[in-house]
Amino acid sequence: MRKIEIRLLGQFSLLVDRKVSGKIPLAATRDLDALIKAEFIVERELKTILEKKGLVLDDLSGEIWVPDEGQFIVYYESPMIRCVYLDPVSVLVSKAIKAKEKNRFLIRDAIAVFGEGLVKLIRKYGGNPEYFIQDDDDQGNRGKGKAK
Repeated sequence: MRKIEIRLLGQFSLLVDRKVSGKIPLAATRDLDALIKAEFIVERELKTILEKKGLVLDDLSGEIWVPDEGQFIVYYESPMIRCVYLDPVSVLVSKAIKAKEKNRFLIRDAIAVFGEGLVKLIRKYGGNPEYFIQDDDDQGNRGKGKAK
């Protein structure tokens, strides 16, 4: 059997990164965004295990956009399994560009942590950082601040 590779994307990448998960409030999620390179039977068994834990492997994970700067960080490695996750800034840029409404507060909180580096990347890919940090009156929601 070939070595199994699991590439975590999205929210799970943020959850497994200890530095980020302790600094940014993360919402609970049932979807596991991941790219799996394994024999069919292994992937099927993984889906079964996830279901028993109340999680679902998102079949659309392959459609997740990753910025050019995206890098994968090793989370776990053994002779049979390699699990990596997308670096947090790339996850946040992806969410800011491809799902801004759903992730407004997450990105606002992330800008407070990552600052100008995150703001520049959001702009590089055509996003508007001000959208995430507008006053309550501008969006009818919580949160205040200004882009750096």
